[in-house]
Amino acid sequence: NGGRATLGPHVPMFMQTAIAGFQLDSSEIREYTHGFFSNTATALKKDFAEYLPHVVPLAFSSLNLDDGLIFDDGDDDENDEDKGGGIVEGVRAAVGDSDDEEDEGGQNLRIRTGILDEKASACHALGAYMGATLEGFAPYIETALPLLLKMSKYFHEDVRSPAMTALAHLVVAGLAAAPVDANGNAPDSIHTILQSVMPIFMESVDGDDDHDTVACALAGASEIVKAAGKTAMTAYLPGLLKCCTDILAGEALAQQAGNDSEDEDEDQDEEGASGSKNQIQEVLLEGVSELLPALCTVAGAEMVPHFQTLMPELLKYGAKHATDHQRSLVSATLVDSFKALG
Repeated sequence: NGGRATLGPHVPMFMQTAIAGFQLDSSEIREYTHGFFSNTATALKKDFAEYLPHVVPLAFSSLNLDDGLIFDDGDDDENDEDKGGGIVEGVRAAVGDSDDEEDEGGQNLRIRTGILDEKASACHALGAYMGATLEGFAPYIETALPLLLKMSKYFHEDVRSPAMTALAHLVVAGLAAAPVDANGNAPDSIHTILQSVMPIFMESVDGDDDHDTVACALAGASEIVKAAGKTAMTAYLPGLLKCCTDILAGEALAQQAGNDSEDEDEDQDEEGASGSKNQIQEVLLEGVSELLPALCTVAGAEMVPHFQTLMPELLKYGAKHATDHQRSLVSATLVDSFKALG
């Protein structure tokens, strides 16, 4: 609060300067400008609403940029500079069905990382604006929704993860502007948003190979469940419960992808492979530790029978082979869930 009081009078000047700098032809500057706006929104909270007409269109423009994907035959290495301010990623992915690395007829996929980082920063910024201003963001929800849905399917996880978080904040902001009624019924506008967002979150467990993205989806679903309540979320509760059980059973795609990666890495020692697997599991368990208690909070006694299936899976992470962090996560999950159940 002291810092805000001291710097507050200077914020308009800082914002004006940052907005002006956004016009420079540099992805890196635009990326860090979105970061500055995000931090300012977090500090000012609802007072940031006056800047939304200036900064939200800038985030939209970043998300609408050409992806910066270049397909070529690999011969023109002299044009590898990213004129948008980033650099071309060194790893190239062959295009086509051929497995022959010496196939000179194939194409290469080159990634302009400056554009990728800018889009990731723009997704994070939009999430920050929504979380800070809540109903103040309402005029921008209609435009933001399709853009963030598209980013949630982006080819790189650095964009998908903040897009998932931003989608959750979008729903919460929408509920702040159009809350559920006394009977827990959400307005039609909210149901329309939920019908677009919730399948994305639930499908990530089976369809996304990045554990951080899945964890963001689970945390986002938890945030929405707590904000919307049981009546508005009834249709999605079984699917969200399945997300938790699949992860506890080790059946999420991100868990399988982690196992496959370890099997393919012949140079990785046993301790390193185990550590990587544990890290993936812990990140996903953190998501479950947020979502499962939220489901218990809104569903109440209806959740009790499901613990016949959940308990054996949860207790696996309390065994000797589990890490200390896994055991603490499971303990917290059980305590919070049972507390919610009363």
